[in-house]
Amino acid sequence: MNSPVAAVLCDPRPSDHIVYSYGDDNDLVIAVTLFASAGLAKKEAVILVVTAIHSDAIRQRLEHEGFKTQELQEAGWLQFADAEDVLASFLLDGRIDEHRFKTGLGSMIDAARQHRGPTRPVRVFGEMVDLIWISNPEATLRLEQLGNEVIESHSVTVLCAYSLGGSKPASLPAPLLACHSRALSIVHQDTEHQCENCGSTDLVVVNTKAIAGELVECRSCMKLYRVEYQANGATRLVQV
Repeated sequence: MNSPVAAVLCDPRPSDHIVYSYGDDNDLVIAVTLFASAGLAKKEAVILVVTAIHSDAIRQRLEHEGFKTQELQEAGWLQFADAEDVLASFLLDGRIDEHRFKTGLGSMIDAARQHRGPTRPVRVFGEMVDLIWISNPEATLRLEQLGNEVIESHSVTVLCAYSLGGSKPASLPAPLLACHSRALSIVHQDTEHQCENCGSTDLVVVNTKAIAGELVECRSCMKLYRVEYQANGATRLVQV
């Protein structure tokens, strides 16, 4: 996880709507854990609407970082919800029941904000959109638009995620990206360079609207570089 992406996940702006695109489940688990742990450390309530395949891994990473997830859940600071169950509560015959979506998510946010004490900020992660963006793109777009309405009405920060690659496209459609205030993604391998620090060729190009330019991260030593274009058309890596 490079510094600019980590900074966005740890310290999002108020009412941010962040999208994170990933190709590897482990990348998602790391990103969501960082988003959640930073919120908890700042005394923000955290709601994680996750699939079963990711729930246990995120919980284990939080535990490894010293967070007692069961106690946090009992105290209302942390809430896990199954993404498929939540999706099924408002997606009926492929169509979104907008009232059910807004009231359901709104109730979760209100409960987390006011649980047993003074009100507190809330941040939400959800991967419901990833379950339907290929099979039902129209509903996915509407879901993102409704998410913005909930963000505005409840003053909440939201992170959502889409898996890319394999049988899925390598990038998100522009209308989906336009629904978000910030977009983070690891999009492809860099096959032209090697890390100047450790010599590894396991490099990924990281794109983010939170910063300018193209960045490359070494996944072996986690050093971050920007790509510098030279007059002869060649490129080189410059450590950030």
